[in-house]
Formats: sequence, C-alpha cells, structure tokens
Amino acid sequence: MRSLTQPSSETRSFLNLFYALIFCAFSSSLVHADDHQQTLTHNYAVQLAWGQSRSRWELNGGVENMKPDSWRISVIKPQVLQFEVFSVPLQLDVDFSVYHWNDPWLQRHMSAVSAIPMFRYFRPVGEFEIFAGLGIGFAVLDREQWMDRQLGSRLQFEDKLELGLRYQQHQVAMNISHISNANLADVNHGVNVYQVSYTLYF
Repeated sequence: MRSLTQPSSETRSFLNLFYALIFCAFSSSLVHADDHQQTLTHNYAVQLAWGQSRSRWELNGGVENMKPDSWRISVIKPQVLQFEVFSVPLQLDVDFSVYHWNDPWLQRHMSAVSAIPMFRYFRPVGEFEIFAGLGIGFAVLDREQWMDRQLGSRLQFEDKLELGLRYQQHQVAMNISHISNANLADVNHGVNVYQVSYTLYF
C-alpha cells in the first residue's frame, strides 16, 4: 500500500521541476522589472467553460463511451508576474475555479474547486492576440468516483493546457485538463476533460 505522505520518485521530480519554474519565473521577474513597468490593463477576469470527458469503459449498453457534460466557472488574477525566458515574454496568472460534472452512469453530479498557476504567452497578430497557457495546480473533489473512474482520493493534481485568441477584453480558448492523484493513492484512473471557454477581462 502506498503512503500518501511518500510520493513516487517521478512525482517528486515533476514537482521539483514545477517549483524550479516558479523560482525562475520569480527571479526573472526581478531581473527584468524595468522592462515591465506598465499599468495593468485588467485587474481580474471571469471565465465560463463547457466541455466533456468520457468513461473509462463502454458503459452505455456496450455501444459507446459515456461523454458527460462538464461546466467550469473561474475567476482569474492576471499578470501576477511578468518575465522573460530566453527572450520570450511570459506572464503568470492564477486561476481559481469551480467545476460541476454530470455523471449519467451513477445518475448524480460531482463538484470540485481548484487553484492553478498558469504560465501564458501572448503574441499580437493585428488587432488580436493568440496565446498559449500551461499550468499545474490542485483540485479538491466532493467524491472519489466519476462514472467508472476511481480517482483514489479527493485531493487531486490538475494539469491544464490551453490555446486561444483574445480581442481587447474578450477571449476564447480550447482547454484540456488532466486530473489525477499522481499515483499517491492506491488507485489512480485519472480523467481528461476537454472544454471550450469564454473569458471576459475587467
């Protein structure tokens, strides 16, 4: 039986890499502070996302995998840090989210909250900006099972990747989130959630 207090060597290496990225981001922001003396145009943002996941096995009469709806509402604190990595300008945002997942197999719903530091890169293209984001954070679920997926614990890691387009204070994106316990519990089926999102900056 794995101990919840002793992560695997792969998990420790991944977490060490994440902490190193945070440290480099903070150090770089100090070094390049003079390059980023600008007034923040947005204090916060609200994001609404909808998408689907899928069951681990074919549960719907053996015909196809179930693809339940997944909703998410997020409050984002943008530009907590701004820095450069190999002359590439990046910004560190923090996303706070509430999830609502449908479970058609068990005929119930599941909810979760999460906090994710997101590294985002924006590139101007005419009047628009294309962007990519990557982050890892923590999620707390109200159940340990979603459909036939045993998640192993209520405390989970969430990895998030996004690609999108921003115009002034409006933003649309495609998001992929992977939620798992990083093999810290005895079972770890994990789950991928695919979503499209709209964000409004204030």
